[in-house]
Amino acid sequence: MPNLKKLSEKILNEGLKEAKALKAENPDDFLDKYFMSFYRKYLYSRAFAATKSNKPNTELFDEQKYLTYFFLLRMLADHFYHLNQSQIINYTPKLIFLDEIITFLQKNPEYLEFPTLNMAYLRVLLLKNNNIDDLQKLKNAFYGSFNELGHKDCFNIISIIINFCHKNYYLTEDVKFLEEKLDILLFGLNNGITSFDEDDYFDNNRYNNLFSAYIEFDRIEEAEKFIKEYGPKLDPEEQNFWINYSLAELLSKRGKYDEALGHLSKIGNVKTVSYKFNLRSLQLRLCYDAGLMEQAISAADSFRHFVQKESLMNPIYNEQYRNFYSYYLKLPAFGSGRNSKTSKELRESLLQVKNVIHKKWLMERIDAG
Repeated sequence: MPNLKKLSEKILNEGLKEAKALKAENPDDFLDKYFMSFYRKYLYSRAFAATKSNKPNTELFDEQKYLTYFFLLRMLADHFYHLNQSQIINYTPKLIFLDEIITFLQKNPEYLEFPTLNMAYLRVLLLKNNNIDDLQKLKNAFYGSFNELGHKDCFNIISIIINFCHKNYYLTEDVKFLEEKLDILLFGLNNGITSFDEDDYFDNNRYNNLFSAYIEFDRIEEAEKFIKEYGPKLDPEEQNFWINYSLAELLSKRGKYDEALGHLSKIGNVKTVSYKFNLRSLQLRLCYDAGLMEQAISAADSFRHFVQKESLMNPIYNEQYRNFYSYYLKLPAFGSGRNSKTSKELRESLLQVKNVIHKKWLMERIDAG
């Protein structure tokens, strides 16, 4: 069988040479390279003799290196998933080995020269630490290397920057977070990063975030163009909700409240919790602005029950809507029976409260008396 063994080793060597030339782009590629290194060491060990020509070289450590890359990428991807989910829904992730991974990478920064691993590391740091310095590190690294990353990685990085900026804007009311949010949204739009899978429908949340950012900055004409251009690119099953919702929001900014309510009436049954928050809070604002006080009070009572029962969303987001509701029924148009404070006192009270959705709208209605 010696000839068969030599033939097997020859074929294996040829395969190893091809595998060595492959560029690793994802965790499974590193796992393939790990097996390549394992078999290369196997061939070296079989032919080993204590001679100068057989002196071990650095390639014998590739097995450790590639398995480490695979482990780090997989673990950071898993931690990213759970940390990102915890930003949206109400649960506590288990961060097994995360502190050890961070310490290892700080001591061995050469691993971070691989862009995909560096992005995986920086986005987990941002979610874990909730630190503005980590945001800038992630953005700078992303802008410098996004062409080397996969489409899904790019989409995920943009998503966590959006969520980070959204949350911290409401917690701090620092407009720089809104500016950062719009900046990364437009970067994604201009580079075709608008869905998790390339060439898929425009992502619903990305659509809502872009439209809402335009509204926040009173860029009404751009918001209208955005609806016309990108509404039809949404999943056909989602278009009814998002196009009618965004048109209603747009019309409310133009003072056309009856038309806006007409668009809300076209929306059917809504199952997604975040959609319900958007829809109900817009309904409350429209009823108030249209002078439909009885409908506004009824809708507010229904909204109160909804918010009290809802436990799926992250508590920070729930608080935004609870705070909005608590001031909504104190607005002047509801009459003094529901609010013992003057408009000035109410305004001063609201100014002290952070994490309030539609705070600007509330302020404007208080000031209008």
